[in-house]
Amino acid sequence: NRGIENLVVSDDGTYLVALVQSPMGPTSVPDFDNNRVIRAVRMNIVANPAGDADVPLLLEYVGMFMLEASPVEAYYRDTNRPRDMKYSAAYYHGPTSFVALERASSEVKLFLVDFSEATRLDDTQYFDNLELERQTGAGASPMSLGVTPAKKSLIWDSYNMALAGTDNWDGSSKQEGLAVMTEGAVVMMDDNDFGLENSGPVQARIVQLGRSANGITVCGRPAAPAPPQGIPTVDPNAMGMTLVARESLQLTKTPDASAVEVLDFYSPENILMAANSMNGSGDAYSTTSDPVTFVDTIDFEGFIVNSVSVCQMDGRVALALQDQNGGPGQIAITTTAGELVSRFPAGFLPDAVKFSHDCRFVVAACEGEGADVPGSIFVHEFNSNMSFNL
Repeated sequence: NRGIENLVVSDDGTYLVALVQSPMGPTSVPDFDNNRVIRAVRMNIVANPAGDADVPLLLEYVGMFMLEASPVEAYYRDTNRPRDMKYSAAYYHGPTSFVALERASSEVKLFLVDFSEATRLDDTQYFDNLELERQTGAGASPMSLGVTPAKKSLIWDSYNMALAGTDNWDGSSKQEGLAVMTEGAVVMMDDNDFGLENSGPVQARIVQLGRSANGITVCGRPAAPAPPQGIPTVDPNAMGMTLVARESLQLTKTPDASAVEVLDFYSPENILMAANSMNGSGDAYSTTSDPVTFVDTIDFEGFIVNSVSVCQMDGRVALALQDQNGGPGQIAITTTAGELVSRFPAGFLPDAVKFSHDCRFVVAACEGEGADVPGSIFVHEFNSNMSFNL
């Protein structure tokens, strides 16, 4: 199924954009099967051209551009393949942008697509053939081939609506209808393929985006403020601070290759827990001596420890685990001796994990860091043993 299934018409009726549903090319050929190229064409809508009453409208071809479907790692299920990425609906957003619905097995995403700086494929060697699909499927990036894709920014992901980061949100993945209701809400409708395969009745769902759909703002990094001037030097002793121990907490002798990024201290056992960014582990140090003494390492196969937090009531350690393959992360709970207590699924790139003061909750900021994967906030409540990704 590689046909055109998306049509965007500008609010003033002067142009349209049509997108193919899936990456093109024979899926029996590995290089084509791995490509994520979604082609789109823009046409001007000319009303009553040349005053001809018999031709009230004329479509005037403008050009072709591309965008990239999300990598399979951006989806919760690891059984998805590039060929499973579908673009099934879209609506107008601005003079050079639209909102597109991307879906794969058990998950739906909405993206803001800006094609203002996308390469016009008509001016390249890839216009009338599938060489772009073949080469990118073989591993080349579009940019390395001289092609700039349309820019995508994630607006909404059904993954974030599901309990504990599972795929059981209240809706099928085959959402193929999309319309704007208000500035912060859209309505989606699924395709039940005429009731075949016991797929049940068609259902419409109202989705609150948590942001404006008609005035979407993609936040960039703010400019760094100027450094403050005239900061006085403070004597630590004047603040009641006494140096107890000093040690370089890194497992490398390479200059400027610091390994410790996040620390937390458990005073009843004089244990310092650290996230070791050099080897991706959680490290424990004893502070009963000067210099401090390395005690043990906690490793998690396939994951990198980004952050640690220690419950001051009982010594439980929370570790934020990043998936090395780009998938959703996890939060692990251990003892200071490294014994595993529990693990919970979290969002993408979990970091800044923290216990609440009473240790009833553990929370983490899941950074996402990119248009292809969502950011979220992980929360686990220990009394009910329930987790949420918000």
